[in-house]
Amino acid sequence: MQILEHGQAQERTLLFFPCTAEPVWAFADTITLLSQRWHVFQVVYDGHQPEYPGDFTSVEQTVDEVISYLKSHGVSRLGGAYGCSMGGACLTRMLALGEMPIDRAIIDGGITPYQLPFLVRKLLLARDVLSFKMAANSRKILEAAFPPERFTPAGHDPKKEYDAMEAYLKTFSDRTIRNVFWSANNYALPKPPAKIATKITYWYGDDEKRDRRRDIQFIKRYFPQARIQAVGGMPQAVEAFVNGESFSAIDMVKRQIIKLYEDDFRKLDPSGMISAMYHSIPAQLSKGGKKYRTSALTGKRKSSKEEKLLYDLIDSKTVLPSYNTTDPRVSLSLTKDLDSYKMYIADTGLFITLMFIDRPVAENDIYAKLLEDKLPANLGYLYENLVAQMIAASGRELFYHTWKREKSTHYYEIDFLITQSSKVSAIEVKSSGVGKHESLTEFHKKYSKTVRDCVIISQKDIDREGQISFLPVYLTPFLCKF
Repeated sequence: MQILEHGQAQERTLLFFPCTAEPVWAFADTITLLSQRWHVFQVVYDGHQPEYPGDFTSVEQTVDEVISYLKSHGVSRLGGAYGCSMGGACLTRMLALGEMPIDRAIIDGGITPYQLPFLVRKLLLARDVLSFKMAANSRKILEAAFPPERFTPAGHDPKKEYDAMEAYLKTFSDRTIRNVFWSANNYALPKPPAKIATKITYWYGDDEKRDRRRDIQFIKRYFPQARIQAVGGMPQAVEAFVNGESFSAIDMVKRQIIKLYEDDFRKLDPSGMISAMYHSIPAQLSKGGKKYRTSALTGKRKSSKEEKLLYDLIDSKTVLPSYNTTDPRVSLSLTKDLDSYKMYIADTGLFITLMFIDRPVAENDIYAKLLEDKLPANLGYLYENLVAQMIAASGRELFYHTWKREKSTHYYEIDFLITQSSKVSAIEVKSSGVGKHESLTEFHKKYSKTVRDCVIISQKDIDREGQISFLPVYLTPFLCKF
């Protein structure tokens, strides 16, 4: 095991346990940011970098070696510690041992030990090892599991990134792969854990709550003092949360990111119109209009100049366009109306900040109520943005469909359409209760020969009612895979 030190001139200390199967260079931007204010100790696991010989053995050995290294280098207390996935497993054990005082700790999607029979754990190990080897030896499988458009850092070349990642994964030995998946899921913890004063927070991403449900329940039992919180995936949020330990601090960081976007927009358009277009997206979605309208900003019909600025905004990859398809029976892409589209924010975390941009900063109680679905507002458009982001992350283009009701000036609307084999699935998004679903019912009648499934995505459990399936939001990525 190696420990790389950064920002040695800083007084505050931060231990950084990365996730497995990621090279050192994958964390370069995050480490650079953190080291501006922290003396960062970056752990490099055995068997994870070709230039460092050896194979990964276990979480237990890694933690012992980290504690030994820190103490031998004069560190008697850490200001903060962060661990992601298997790194979260290492941090969980380190906290449980209580041998190194830590002020604040963030376990980000950390893996907790299986509570299963030995034979079942062995079968799960075989599954995990096989999955890793398939991804390491097939570019197609690697990109299907980790879509480049989602996992490539901004400003990086996806092909170069994935060429490097493909070569990197092939350097893992069979022993390292086996030990990683066995130890990360079966490491030992003392019962009970040591009594510590560390402020512990367990993070999970907005779209992984179900996957982490077992881990969340374990952490609640094992560390009753831990706070469980859903947060977005901004690297800057690591430092913001460790420093401020509040949603307000994270919101401030997100506002800074939006300010950086605005600065870039003004390089393309000094008038500020692109920024105005970007800021108007949540408001336009909240009104439930059939399409995005620049006239809502200017009071005039869209000009050729505004059309160019709109394409510049789309090219920035900060937004996700969804096109109205005029005939789902033929082809979604061939029948999309380029003059009829909706716009979503590419990062739902930033979308939430834009929702409350009129306030000095989004207070903690707003985020708490949002997570508990207790805000006194219809948040269907927020969930719509979240579903749009998840569909786009699967590598799909976004489409929706509207058609006029008979003997009425009103329209039916399907929020999203996705192709599945030779069929089309229609998706409607609800914030909480499922309510009425006339559009889905009429869509099924109108295009019965084309429809594979009609789906309502909400916070409700899995169910089926006639021709309509009901799925919770967190299953959206799985819907997109079939």
